[in-house]
Amino acid sequence: MATKMYKEEKFKMVRGMDAKAHLDDGWTFKPSDTSTPKPKRKYKLKVKDVEVIKPDPLEVKDQDIEEINNGD
Repeated sequence: MATKMYKEEKFKMVRGMDAKAHLDDGWTFKPSDTSTPKPKRKYKLKVKDVEVIKPDPLEVKDQDIEEINNGD
């Protein structure tokens, strides 16, 4: 049965019989934790920071909407 083995940031599938030889060469069964964690967001938007723009109902024009009958 094949087993996934890790070394640094690499991995490869190894047959079960060859796993012992790979362990001697520095391969492990668990991946290394060398990835850096993502930084937390430092700035969050607040309600007072956001400007809401509402259209004036008197200036809004009706939209032209075409109906398609597909031959019916």
